[in-house]
Amino acid sequence: MEKIQDLLAEFPHTWYDTANLGDYESWYASLLYLCFRTTQVDLKAEEVTKHGRSDMVLLHENQVFILELKMVDNKTGFEKGLDSALAPIREKGYAQKYRIRKEPIHLIGMVFGKKERDLLDIRVEKF
Repeated sequence: MEKIQDLLAEFPHTWYDTANLGDYESWYASLLYLCFRTTQVDLKAEEVTKHGRSDMVLLHENQVFILELKMVDNKTGFEKGLDSALAPIREKGYAQKYRIRKEPIHLIGMVFGKKERDLLDIRVEKF
């Protein structure tokens, strides 16, 4: 979490101010996608299942990581944001298609704050 926060701290405020980038979940998803693409992980964006799609799935070192990102107006809403990030992973069964792999599956909720322009918190659950 700290590494992501440190990277986000480097972006000039004018990038946010001119286009309101910090208001969009897709801005943070794109940044995470680019970061992960530079590593040796098998990465799937907008991974489709029979009930919906997860924001991102990483397959790495015999483990599965299912990520769901949420935006909140400010840090006071981060707990609710974490709940709403993990809920669709569980309710829509995003992990089900990976059970056949017999590998540990991690459900990851990430919450970003519009006002803070930052990653506010991460919650990880093992499936």
